[in-house]
Amino acid sequence: MRFVLLIILLLLAPAAWAQYTVQVQVRDSLTRQPLPAVSGAIRGTALGASSDAQGQLSILNVTGPTAEVVLSFIGYRVKTVQVALPQTTPATVLLAPDANALEEVVVTSTRTNSRIEDLPTRVEVLGEEELQEENAIKPGNIASLLGDIAGTQIQPTQPTTGNADLRIQGLQGRYSQMLRDGLPLFGGYAGSFGILQVPPLDLRQIELIKGSSSTLYGGGAIAGLVNLISKQPRLGSPERSLTLNQSTLRETNLNSFVSGRNQRVGYTLFAGGTRQQDVDVDGDGFTDVPRLRNFTVHPRLFYYPNRLGQLAVGYTGTVEDRRGGDQQVVRAGPDALHQYFVTNRMQRHTADLVYTQDSVGGGSLTVKGTASSFDRRVTTHTVGFRARQLSYFSELSYLHRLGRQHTV
Repeated sequence: MRFVLLIILLLLAPAAWAQYTVQVQVRDSLTRQPLPAVSGAIRGTALGASSDAQGQLSILNVTGPTAEVVLSFIGYRVKTVQVALPQTTPATVLLAPDANALEEVVVTSTRTNSRIEDLPTRVEVLGEEELQEENAIKPGNIASLLGDIAGTQIQPTQPTTGNADLRIQGLQGRYSQMLRDGLPLFGGYAGSFGILQVPPLDLRQIELIKGSSSTLYGGGAIAGLVNLISKQPRLGSPERSLTLNQSTLRETNLNSFVSGRNQRVGYTLFAGGTRQQDVDVDGDGFTDVPRLRNFTVHPRLFYYPNRLGQLAVGYTGTVEDRRGGDQQVVRAGPDALHQYFVTNRMQRHTADLVYTQDSVGGGSLTVKGTASSFDRRVTTHTVGFRARQLSYFSELSYLHRLGRQHTV
């Protein structure tokens, strides 16, 4: 008798220990289209999986003669199916839409000429006083100024060459859009290069929006955006500014700005350069501050056809060379023992045009356009990289006020 029971147990054991794969084909009950990313779980276990792009769902290592599969997906009713094991063909399951699910949400955005105080979005503004103070402290760029604002951070991305990212609310620099006078600056490189190559002497105001603005300004503004407002000439108030700076880290800055205007024409001109010598602060033989050569010129011409109209045409040219790594290589070149270096060379040429005219049919007309050529070369002791970017942007807008309402 014991021998017979042992034989029966040996015959039943493989069936009890067998592990199977549950396969389900998930489709929409109305369209019969495959549903990807549907969650499936075996009831009473921790086993589960998600369907692929073809709606196929496979759950491994399932035991027992049957299995209850619970299927769930956002916008659809939860459904439970029982599957007999082992399967010969995948089970087809149709999920029905949930009538109580949220409908599609459409986000729209409009732009009006409103005061900053009246906007629903919080806009932080750095005025001329803060920019003058920054020009006296760090005249080469606005990186440290933006880093002092709550919710923003300047993160070094390449200590060897001093590259950095502007992070707004923790997101990477590529999600921070940077504008200059309402026009895109640097395209996808705005959050990295813009903050390092715009001196404060050339700016009148900085506007910062923290939080997603992608509906109005594109995917590059998921974290937020920075709008740099250039100085404009003032009637009867010419400006002459010159900044000469020498720091203890062997950085030399020479920046100049002039402007003037009469009734019909005006102009602004910024020209400046930065010369940074390589510095090894901790004495380990590698540069902690890269060697930098930078020159920027930004002239703008203004024409005033009437009291309520303005045409501004500008050009921005920037040439920069950053070099870091082994200090002996940076200064004298490589040899058998010293070879590591990183070089960043960049050129940017941008032309822009902005025309504004008020009282056009009771509204305001604005025409904007810009074209930018960007060339970057990165060279190390092992590899080389070169990228070119040609970008352009144009905009035509008309704002008409109807009492307390706005139409664009």
